[in-house]
This record gives sequence, structure tokens and C-alpha cells, in this order.
Amino acid sequence: MKGSRINEPMNKREIKKSAISLLYPATCRFCGRPVEIYREACDSCAENIHIIKENRCHYCGCGKDSCGCGKRKNHYSSVAAPYYYEGAAEKAVYRLKFMNDKSVLKGLCLDMAQSLADLHGEGLKFDFITFVPSAEGENPAREFNQAELIAEVLSVYLKIPAKPLLTKLYATERQHMLPAALRSGNILGVFDIIGGAEIKDADILLADDIKTTGSTLNECAKVLLTGGVKSVHCVTATLTRKRREPDDGRQNAENLKKLIKTANA
Repeated sequence: MKGSRINEPMNKREIKKSAISLLYPATCRFCGRPVEIYREACDSCAENIHIIKENRCHYCGCGKDSCGCGKRKNHYSSVAAPYYYEGAAEKAVYRLKFMNDKSVLKGLCLDMAQSLADLHGEGLKFDFITFVPSAEGENPAREFNQAELIAEVLSVYLKIPAKPLLTKLYATERQHMLPAALRSGNILGVFDIIGGAEIKDADILLADDIKTTGSTLNECAKVLLTGGVKSVHCVTATLTRKRREPDDGRQNAENLKKLIKTANA
């Protein structure tokens, strides 16, 4: 990713600023393991970071080499993310969501801000940054909504006001537990605009931690557009990519033989 500085040597000014780290052990910003001073990632995570390349698809957020969306349009106008939901980035999101480790937020949000700059340059401005809400009591083991924390940190880096605009009316099945075909229906009609939110003709940045099929982001964007916003663009820490099966000619030939044998039986 453009602007990524993982494990690059620090300059003298940065070393001076981080002198306090001499008193405290440095840790990997993905997995939390101790690392040598001034390093951001351990060797294992540094070698297992799946960065989304600069040549990104606006529609699904994947690099063009992994895009399989066919430029299918959604209610949101674009989606940007720095990492695929794999390897080191997956560890970081897991630590945030299930281990209450907020130390990963700074690194993830800095990379999310960079991914927005890579995708849009300086030409796109937002009136507000908001987040995918969760229903009351939906995640009893978690005392926070990670998407809201991401929006608050991004607000500081991007200098965009963070504002809760959506509410989730009731709890639903976890999206990642459902087949892709059922995810849109699972969250259909569960979001609403918070009463009194002034969003007419606003350009909104919608934040979340993971994009899988995009169904949740799409439903939130639809509700916002219905409420009068001008546009919705999305940013997530990670996204999943469609795995492409290898083009194995020998396997295709074997499958053809089996098909012919079955037809002649």
C-alpha cells in the first residue's frame, strides 16, 4: 500500500519523539507480540500482511487482480480498505473485536485513511463520518461497537466530524455465520436513521471493521440515501476477497471424462 512504512527505519526526529519507548517494550501492532524497538510488526506478521494494491476497484474495494464483482453497483458509491481479511490484519481485527485490544486502532485507522487517499486522491470531501451500528445487547461480551471506535479515530486523522446517524432496531444473526445468499435478507429493514439527524444533501463516509459480501454496508447506504444524503462512500479496515479456483487443465480433463462416463452409463 502506498505510504506503508512497516518495519522501515525511523529518522532522527521520530527516534527523538519515541524516546519514551525505551522505558516500555515495543509490541507488534497486529498481534501484540514484543518486537525490537522502533519496529511496528514482528517478522511473522510483516511477512503475512495482505495489502490491497493501489489499482483498486471502486465497486468492491479489491485490487484489480482479485476483483470478481463485475462492477456491480451498490447503494454506496465506493469502498476502500487497506488489507484483505487474512493473516496479520485478521489477527488485528480479532484482537479488537474479541480481546478488547484497542491498541490496534491507531495503526488500522492510519492505514484506512491512506487507503482512502489512494482511492480518491484529494478530490473527495465528506461532511460526516458515521459507522455501522449494533443493536442494544447484540454483543454482550463486548462493551463497545468496534465500528464506532474506528469512526472516532478516523475522525481525528481525517478531520471529519464523527456522528452517529443510524440505529439498529433489533439484533440479527451474525452475518459471517450465514451463507452469502442469506446475508441481504438477514439485515433487510433493521436499520433506521436516528431522529433529528440533519443529513440532507450530505456526503457521508461509512466505516466498519470488515466488508465481506457488502450486504450490511449496502443496507446502511440505502437507508441513508432514502433519508436524503447525497452520497455514501465506505471505508473498512479489511475486506474479504473471492477466492479464484486455479485454472488446472488436467483437472478439467478429468472432470470431463467423469461427465462423459456418467452420461454413457
